[in-house]
Amino acid sequence: MAYPAKIREKAFNLYRKIGSTYGVGKELGIHTTTIEKWKLEDGWDEKVKNIKAKVMELESENAVAEQDKTLEEHKRIFAQYAKDDENNLKILKAFKAICIDEINKYKSKQASRAFEIKSLKDATEIMNNVIKLERLIKGDPTEYLHHTISPIDAYNSERTKHDEMLRCIKQEIEEVKNGNPK
Repeated sequence: MAYPAKIREKAFNLYRKIGSTYGVGKELGIHTTTIEKWKLEDGWDEKVKNIKAKVMELESENAVAEQDKTLEEHKRIFAQYAKDDENNLKILKAFKAICIDEINKYKSKQASRAFEIKSLKDATEIMNNVIKLERLIKGDPTEYLHHTISPIDAYNSERTKHDEMLRCIKQEIEEVKNGNPK
């Protein structure tokens, strides 16, 4: 019995999904011998192999494109971090100069109330925090530990702690610049 080309095409598509001539024959109600004959005549196994290879090639191309996209996004983020870090270092440098000035004033008993430095210990602690922030932004370790951690891990874990401190420092600097110390 001759079958229309559409049935033969449907049989091939089912074979791609099922992978069994018996299953295709059962699904379509066509004898397995006929399905086997079509499989050999039309080279179904080779066609399936070519389709799978093409799918894998496309998936690989998509994966590479996705990796490229992710890499570009990471580059953009790191460039923004570098820009932010550069600005933060400028602010810290200015703040460090103010701290040194305050320490010198404290030594001569003329300390400003902007930082509420009550002792040399307070001024030293502020200075140490500024130095730690500078090291953090530069990617240097802020503490020297017995075990090694990557600079990126140290940066990420410490950055959130110091973001609030940096915001306060920026606010203090603005107040001092504007002549409105606390």
